[in-house]
Amino acid sequence: MLVVNGRWIEDGSSCTIVNVYAPALANQRNELWETLQALVMQTGTESICIISDFNVIREENERVGRAGCWNRGEIEKFNEFIEGSDLVKVQLVGRRFTWYRPDGSCKSKLDRLLVNSTWLNKWSGSILRGGKRSFSDHVPIYIEGNAKDWGPKPFKFFNQWVQHPSYKSVVEKMWLSSPKQGWAGFVIKEKLKEVKMELKE
Repeated sequence: MLVVNGRWIEDGSSCTIVNVYAPALANQRNELWETLQALVMQTGTESICIISDFNVIREENERVGRAGCWNRGEIEKFNEFIEGSDLVKVQLVGRRFTWYRPDGSCKSKLDRLLVNSTWLNKWSGSILRGGKRSFSDHVPIYIEGNAKDWGPKPFKFFNQWVQHPSYKSVVEKMWLSSPKQGWAGFVIKEKLKEVKMELKE
């Protein structure tokens, strides 16, 4: 288990990222669930994410090709750990399964990303993306998020606006009624800003 704790430069908030390769034996996995749950409790309200090959499925439909080769007790223990730690799974996109037997006879969803509510509130758009299979029997997985603040969104102009009966009069009114002082680029920017606000009304 690899645990990295640090602070995000932009806001100083703490974050813990955990990478785990879960054991193949059920009793050892149960010990790992206890260790991870204690770690989650220790982080309190800090952001935490656990990305791992958990070596166990959460539902029967997450394994295909080995009829009856799953253990209800192991599934329940894993789900109890997730729910008891107040963790939630981040949706996997691009792949239904993350592990494939080399001969293709079996495939399972073993790799996943679990996060707490603080993480979700900060990065609400987080997803887990499954990549292309290569030499490994696991597909690579990547965390993606779209919550980065890149500043104000650019103004979008829609061509159909010019078909609106009052389009020309609205633009002319706003352009002429807002005198600005300064260099030409600044004046144009400020005038466009006011036209934008009026058009959005």
